[in-house]
Amino acid sequence: MSKAAVTLIWPGIAPILKQEINKSILPPNLKRLLKTARFTADETRFQRLLVNQFSDEDITALDLPLASLFGENLLFADPCHLLADRDRLILFSEDLDISKDEKLALMAEIQPLLTEFKANFIENDNSEHWLLQLEEKPNLTLTALEDVSTMGLEEALPYGADRHDWLRLWNEIQMQLFNADVNQQRIAQGKLAINSVWFWGMGQLSLDHDRWSEVVGTNPLLSLLAQSSNADLKAEIDYSNLLENRHYLCLLDEVDLESDWLAQLNIQDETIVKPLLKQCKQAKISQLTLHIPDYGYFELKTLDCWRFWRY
Repeated sequence: MSKAAVTLIWPGIAPILKQEINKSILPPNLKRLLKTARFTADETRFQRLLVNQFSDEDITALDLPLASLFGENLLFADPCHLLADRDRLILFSEDLDISKDEKLALMAEIQPLLTEFKANFIENDNSEHWLLQLEEKPNLTLTALEDVSTMGLEEALPYGADRHDWLRLWNEIQMQLFNADVNQQRIAQGKLAINSVWFWGMGQLSLDHDRWSEVVGTNPLLSLLAQSSNADLKAEIDYSNLLENRHYLCLLDEVDLESDWLAQLNIQDETIVKPLLKQCKQAKISQLTLHIPDYGYFELKTLDCWRFWRY
């Protein structure tokens, strides 16, 4: 039988590795893995990296067609805060702390503007995204929300035959939300106003149903992708006792850089990296791959574990 193969995705540690001074204090097993494995630079961001682990082929388009995971003819219209900074706009979409009542109130403000576009907000408690049901898909090229922060907002705006109408809608939504009561209340509470939405996620996602034997993790997007590709999903596994002829995809907890990140690395190093390195060295794992979003990936095979001169 063929040996097990393991792919790890570890979000949050790219900023740590990009600071050369941090590399000397990394936990011992992680340090050994990084020194002995074969490294390929790759600045793919987290969502795209994760989706590409399930896609038939790597998605290189600006948009990520994730709305199709929730149904047909859907589009994300995710809430965000736009901030004018000198001669440019900056978009914020994370940690906005939107309650369900605020969400419903904001959707009610926007919905009348959508009639012309034959689009309606739909409720889905299993989605963190705001979903638009479309009667027909517009002729647009969109940009995935997580990539907007890495490029100028002007460069990320939709283009295509329907660009003019959807940019007009985008501007009308901003004007409608400017004086919305819910935003005045948020500002009074010291929160950012939800003064815009970002359209993205359109298209059909083609999944590879045979790539992973087991998928490990608790991330909502990971769960959706595993379910849609018929992969066996588990919250956790025993990394010291993997089965032969199995391909594992394991999404590790994102490192919280605002707290003691070294302590977090030490826990993962002892419970995950250490047993995997041992199995790889003993040829129980044919290959161990570590993907770090915004940084690159490390590939380790049994022979690499015996390259003592590399550490």
